[in-house]
Amino acid sequence: MRGLPSVFVRIFRGYLVVVFAMALLLSLVILGEFNTSARRTSLSDLTRVGRALEPSVAPLVADSVFSRLRSHVRSAGTAMGARILVVNRSGGVLADSDPSIPVPENVRTRPDVIAAFNGIEGTFENQGGPGDPYTLNASVPIFFVDSVIAVMRVSLETDRWHGAMDNLARKILIVILVLLMLALAAGWFIARGIASPLRELAELTERVKEGDLGARASPGTTREHMQLALVLNETLSRTRQLVEDLRASDRRNLAVLRSIVEGLAVTDGRGGIVLTNDSFSGLFHTQPDGRGIPPAVTDVICSKREKGRLETAGRVIAFESASIEGASGRVFSFRDITGEERMENIKREFTINVAHELRTPLTAIKGYTETLLESPSDDAVPLLRVIARNADRMISLVRDIQTLSELEDSAASEPPTRVLVRETLETVLPLFRPAAEGKGLELEVCLDDQELAVSVDRYRLEQVLVNLLENAVRYTDSGRIQVRAERYANLVAIAVSDTGPGIAPEHLPRLFERFYVVDRSRSRRVGGTGLGLAIVKHIVEGMGGSVRVDSTPGAGTIFTVMVPVAP
Repeated sequence: MRGLPSVFVRIFRGYLVVVFAMALLLSLVILGEFNTSARRTSLSDLTRVGRALEPSVAPLVADSVFSRLRSHVRSAGTAMGARILVVNRSGGVLADSDPSIPVPENVRTRPDVIAAFNGIEGTFENQGGPGDPYTLNASVPIFFVDSVIAVMRVSLETDRWHGAMDNLARKILIVILVLLMLALAAGWFIARGIASPLRELAELTERVKEGDLGARASPGTTREHMQLALVLNETLSRTRQLVEDLRASDRRNLAVLRSIVEGLAVTDGRGGIVLTNDSFSGLFHTQPDGRGIPPAVTDVICSKREKGRLETAGRVIAFESASIEGASGRVFSFRDITGEERMENIKREFTINVAHELRTPLTAIKGYTETLLESPSDDAVPLLRVIARNADRMISLVRDIQTLSELEDSAASEPPTRVLVRETLETVLPLFRPAAEGKGLELEVCLDDQELAVSVDRYRLEQVLVNLLENAVRYTDSGRIQVRAERYANLVAIAVSDTGPGIAPEHLPRLFERFYVVDRSRSRRVGGTGLGLAIVKHIVEGMGGSVRVDSTPGAGTIFTVMVPVAP
């Protein structure tokens, strides 16, 4: 910026160029026009001189009084400062006002002389040459009766004419120079008047850049300057208020950030940490400037993952992140879930142990009950059947609880494989055909693509279908049960529909909750545990899919499972 010219220099420099160009052009135009006008005027004056002398010269030429003619011509030429020639038709000079100067050669052939012998006044501007000076010439005819007997030529030589022209040109140039100096002075003040407010505004912006938001521009002396100053002052006032509001907001946000229990870290677009709160420093024992962050945390921040968990220093940390709207950074939150993980493990182990401990005596009870039923007494049969039914229900309940515990243990899940839907149905459907046929139900399969495959855990998909078909057979008394599989983009929809009593709309939102039962009396009668649909939802979501239910009371129910298609 130091090498750039100022506004004053640029304006005044441009003004100088324009003024000098106009002065030069004006001088050339004025002098040219004046020169042309002066030549025309001089030729006209010479013609008038010849016309005025013609009456006094004509008798002398007609009478051949050449001595008086020469004297008269010499006197007139001296008085007028011009050279006068009287030329006859043969080109001879009858009189010359200045005999010391040679007569031009072939004067009879000059255009003005030829025109005069034709009876017309003529003029001729002789540009001159070697031995021939620049002259202005005017010729008038000398009449006797009605014929031209001679021509009088009046000439003005270049020295005299140029002397007068030079004198006049000097005066014009002096006037132009005076006007030029006045214009330059005016340009100086004009440029200074334009540059001064701009320089003041530039100084004001420098003060604002340095942080002085209280600086204000002066009103100025022109309407535009005043309008600009008012707008700039209003903008600075608003900016100052906004900066103060932002500072207050930053203080509030910092207080909120420090009060949050979870550890927070704000990163820039390159993964560098720009801000952390006290909980983050206490959680990972880092320095206030961010030094000492564990490598595991750094890897998470650099990976820009949205959620997950990590282990560091013997602790389990859960984290979530979100991108900053309008920026390239992210906000990470970290929470120590070591205690929660420990409690979950304790609860899972407790559930497994309880299920194991309950299963053993329940199996023994069921075995002895079945043994007694093989040779029962008439009074004990009803009681034994009640014991057997409740033992079956408790075994199913323990089995479902154990299944849920296994599903919650993500480490125990198998990786997904390519599974043909057709093969899975061929494995599952035979389990329910006897029960369906016993109730008179039609079991129907709709599978357009026999090679349709999904990417799932085969055993878990079988569990899903078993639970859905078991519910359909259990709660449908007449009609049919249909299993349909279709592909939609990158998902496969497997729908199990029945013609049972349907489910009321108020029950649908809670249908997949654990132990939620629509009709407890019927569920207890047919042996439902209230955990089957919870297991279905847990398995499907664990495979990256979803499950939904559509039902109309009195018209049946449709359960639709969406799972990823296999490549």
